Amino acid sequence: TSPAPAAIDAHSIATITPTLDASLVTATAPQSLAAEHYRLLRTRLKRAENGRSVRSIVVTSPAKGDGKSLTAANLALVMAQELHQRVLLIDADFRRPSIARLFGLAASPGLADVLLGAAELDDALKHLPEQRLTVLPAGTVPTHPGELLGSTLLRRVLDSLRGRFDRILIDMPPVAPVADVHVVAPMADGVLMIVR
Repeated sequence: TSPAPAAIDAHSIATITPTLDASLVTATAPQSLAAEHYRLLRTRLKRAENGRSVRSIVVTSPAKGDGKSLTAANLALVMAQELHQRVLLIDADFRRPSIARLFGLAASPGLADVLLGAAELDDALKHLPEQRLTVLPAGTVPTHPGELLGSTLLRRVLDSLRGRFDRILIDMPPVAPVADVHVVAPMADGVLMIVR
C-alpha cells in the first residue's frame, strides 16, 4: 500500500487499491466522451462559485435512478485527479448506499458507524492513492437514518473534515419522499441536483 498524501499524513487513514466499477469512467476510461462530460461539470461548478468558496456539496436528485451516486463518484474522481486537491466522497445515502460497491470497498466501518460511536472516523476513511481520493462509505445502515443525519455529531464530523479536505462531496438520498437532504443541506456550502 502507498502512504497517504502529505497533507493528511497526520491522520492514520487506511490506504486501499480497490477494483473500480466500470461505470466510474473518469478512472476506467478517462479519454471517453462520458469522462469529458464529468470534467465539464467540474468546470461549471468552479465557474458557479463566482469568487466564494464552495468546499462541501450535497449531491441529490428528484427521484431514485437519476444517477446521482454515479455522478457524485465520477465528479469526485475528476476533482481529485485533475485539480490535485484533497477530495473526500461521503456516502450519506443510508437508504440505498452504493459508493462502497462502486469503488470495490467494504461498506463498514463507515459514516453511520462513526455517528453511532461504533467506529473512529480515521478507521472509516478509505484512501485510494491511485485515484488521490478518500472515501467515507455509508457503513452499517441505521434503523432511523433521518434522526442520525440530523444529529449534532454529523455537523461536528463535517466541520472536522473541512479542515482536512479541500472538497467534500456528500451523496444523499433523493429529495422525495424522505427529509434527509433537507436536514443535511444547511450543513453544506451548496447542493447539486442531478436530473435524469
